[in-house]
Amino acid sequence: METITSSTFVETKSAFDGLCKEYFKKNPDCIKKVRDFLDNSKPEIYAILINSIKNSPVKYNIKLEATYIIPNTDTKENRAFKTRSRSLFQSDDVNNVLESDFIEILQEQEDMELKGSGFSLESIDGIILNVNVYKPLGGSSYIPLPAFIERKKATINVLNFDEKCFKYSILAKLVNPVHAERIGSNYVEVENRYNFKNVNFPASLNDVVKFEKTNKVSVNIYSLKNGELKYKNNVKKKNSKRINYTTTKPEQTIVYPVKVCEEELDDHHDLLLFGDGTGKQHYCRITNLAKLIGAQLTKNGHAMSLCKRCFKTYFGVNRCGVTAEQRLNNHKLNCNKNKPLIPLLPRPNTYMKFENWERTRKHPFSIYADFESILEKNSNNDSNNTNIIHHHDVMSYCYYVKPSDDIPKELLDKYDIEMGPVVFRGDSSFNRGDVAKKFMEEIVKVALKIEKIFNVNVPIVMTDENKKNHQNVVAQGSCPLCKSKFIKTQNNAVKDHDHLTGKYRGTVCSKCNLLMEKPSFVPFFFHNLSGYDSHFIVTQLGFNTKSITITEVQLELLSDYDQLLMTEAAIRGGLTQASMRYAQANNNKVPDYDSTKPDSWIAYLDATNLYGWAMSKYMPKDGFSWYEGNLDVENILKLLESSNEKSNIGFSLEVDILYPQSLHDEHNELPEDYGKCKK
Repeated sequence: METITSSTFVETKSAFDGLCKEYFKKNPDCIKKVRDFLDNSKPEIYAILINSIKNSPVKYNIKLEATYIIPNTDTKENRAFKTRSRSLFQSDDVNNVLESDFIEILQEQEDMELKGSGFSLESIDGIILNVNVYKPLGGSSYIPLPAFIERKKATINVLNFDEKCFKYSILAKLVNPVHAERIGSNYVEVENRYNFKNVNFPASLNDVVKFEKTNKVSVNIYSLKNGELKYKNNVKKKNSKRINYTTTKPEQTIVYPVKVCEEELDDHHDLLLFGDGTGKQHYCRITNLAKLIGAQLTKNGHAMSLCKRCFKTYFGVNRCGVTAEQRLNNHKLNCNKNKPLIPLLPRPNTYMKFENWERTRKHPFSIYADFESILEKNSNNDSNNTNIIHHHDVMSYCYYVKPSDDIPKELLDKYDIEMGPVVFRGDSSFNRGDVAKKFMEEIVKVALKIEKIFNVNVPIVMTDENKKNHQNVVAQGSCPLCKSKFIKTQNNAVKDHDHLTGKYRGTVCSKCNLLMEKPSFVPFFFHNLSGYDSHFIVTQLGFNTKSITITEVQLELLSDYDQLLMTEAAIRGGLTQASMRYAQANNNKVPDYDSTKPDSWIAYLDATNLYGWAMSKYMPKDGFSWYEGNLDVENILKLLESSNEKSNIGFSLEVDILYPQSLHDEHNELPEDYGKCKK
C-alpha cells in the first residue's frame, strides 16, 4: 500500500475468483479530521457497494488506519478503527448504513482517546474497504419434501416456479387448506395482507427478520439434516433391572431449530427450510410442529406441550399438580436465554468415572526453563505502518532436566543427561534471535537423549514381598485400578513394572497394563524464576504420586434438560468487589470520635480460594430427580431444617425472592441476595 499514490480507492487484493475484494484509499491531501476524511470517502464507498450488490448480496466492513504519537517524544503507534462485518442487500438504504458505520468508527476513536493513553492523532493514513460476496441461507423455487416428512401431513409445500416460496409459505396461513399447495386466485386475493417490499427474494434469514419488524409478526425457521440423535460422550450406562430400553431404528433425517423467537406474537408462522443437496433451498409452511417432530421425540402419540426452542416435551399433570403448560412456561424462563438447539443428553442411569489410569503414573522426566530478555533500540524502521522503537530479544536462558528419583544415575550418565541447571548467556556476537535458536537446538538434543532412555527395557525384578503381593491380587480376582475381573486369555493378571529400573509396580489387568506404555512426550514448564531460588522451586514442583487419591466415585450425568438448565442458571463465578463509595469510622481509635453516635469500623474482607473451599465440601454425585411432594414454603423449610451437608439426600432450590422496598437504600451497596431480585 506504500506504493499507492492515488487519492481514490484502488483494488489491492482479490481472492476466490473475485468473491473477496479489498480496496484502499490513501490520504495524500493530509486531511486531519476523521469525520472530514470519512465524508470525503463516502461517495466512492457508496459507488463500490452499489455496484457490488447488483449481482448478489455482500458482506463488508470498513477499517480506518491512523498514526498516533505521544507529544514531545518519538513514540508512535499505528491504530486501526474498524466496523463489524455487515450484510448488505439491494433493498438496504446504503447511505443510512454507511452513516451508522461512520458513527461506529468515530465512537471507537473517541473511546480510545478517553482512556488516557497519552497518544494524540498525528495523521490519517488511509481507509480500507473489504467486500465479500454473500450467499445467505434462503429459499427458492419448488423442491419436493422428503417422503417421510410428506407422510406426516404437517406441512404445506407450495408449488411455486419463482423464488418467492417464503411469501407463499406465509400467505398459506390465510388460504383454504384444501389444495393450499396450488397457486391461483386463492393467493392473489390475500397477497396484500402483508408487506413484502423490504424482502429480497430468495429470502434470507435477514429478510425474515425485516419482514417480522415491518409486519409485526413472529416467524420461526426449522430445517432438516441427515443423521441421528446420539449422545457422543464416552460414558458407561449402569445396569438397572428396573429400566429396560428397547432398541429402535433412529430417523435418518431430523428436524432442528434454526431461528426461534423469544416471544410468539398473535400472528405467528412456523416455516421449514430444506434443500435438495445441490445448494438449492426452499421454504414450506409447518401447520403442526408437534406432529412433524413427534416421532423424533416420543412414541406414545399423546398430546404434548412443546418447547419450540429445544423440542422439550411435557405431558399431563405431574404429582405436584403442575400442568404441562405451567411446566413449559417455567422451562422457557431459562431456555430462552440459550440459542435454539436440540440438547443431546445421556439416558438415565448413565455414569462417568475416572478411567485414565495411565495418567496416574509418575512421568520419568520434566524440563523447567526460563528466559531473560532485553529491549534493544531499533535503528532502522522497516515496517510500513508501525514505527517500531524497540525489539524484545532473548539475552540468556536456563533449563533444568528433572529426572525421577527412581532412575539410576548410571543410566543418566550413559545417555549424557545433564544433572544440574544449564545456563547460557549471549554476547555481542549473537544476532537477533540467535539465543532463542540455540535454546531450541539444545532442547531438541535433550529430548532425543530422553527418547533413547525411554526405549530401555530392564527385565522385571521380583522380591519375595512382590511375589506375595502379586498372589494376593490374583486371589482377589479383579484389577486394583479398573476393578474389572481377571479372565484367562482375555484379561488376565499382569505384573506391571518400571522398564527403566525393573522395579515391580503392582499387578493389574492386561488392558490397564497396555495403557502403561512408555510416554511419547516430555512435560515442559516455563517459569519466571527471577529473584527466586530456582533449585528450591523446581524441587517442590516434582510430581508426587502419593497426592493422587482415587475415590472410585461414579458421577451420574444429567439426563433431564430442565435439570441442566436450572443448574447452569445457578452457576456463579468470577471476581466480585463490594465497596461502599464513602465510609467514615467512628470509634475511640480514630480522631474526631463522637461518643454520642454509634460505634462503627471500616473492615475490608478479602475472600480467596473460594473454588478450593467449594471443592472441599460435600458434592452431589447421583440420584438427581425432581421433588414431587408439597411445594409450600412451610414444607420446604421443614425439609431444609432437617437436612445438613452430610445428609444422604440434598436439595437444590430455585426460588423467587421479594426484596422489601424499605431495605433498598440500606442494602444498596451489598444486597443479601446476589441473584436477580424483584423490586
